[in-house]
Amino acid sequence: MNTHNFMLILNRPIDEAASDLLFEAGLDDAAVTAFDGNPALDVDRDASTLLDAIASAITQAESVQGIQVMRVEGEELVSQADIADRTGRTRQAVNHWIRRDVDTSGFPAPAYGTSPRSPL
Repeated sequence: MNTHNFMLILNRPIDEAASDLLFEAGLDDAAVTAFDGNPALDVDRDASTLLDAIASAITQAESVQGIQVMRVEGEELVSQADIADRTGRTRQAVNHWIRRDVDTSGFPAPAYGTSPRSPL
């Protein structure tokens, strides 16, 4: 099992009552914080995969009435544009790397995404 770190960006600020409810929901591995001026939870979650960690944290957060996860941020999560910027390549080149034969290319499958058009 690995520890994965990521931020859940939330729809509203977290007061003490909501913080207690999040803790009771299972987010005892999260700290209430802010990210780019938005309310957030900084999560350090033990899970076999990053996807499992993110999915379980989102489920727990959204089990608290009024809390909605707007997006996920983290160093391990990058978009195609991020990869292009970091490698000095075009987005088209990165898209080619991703789309070629996954079995032989070794390029990792998307871990999470809000839609098939925005995988992370």
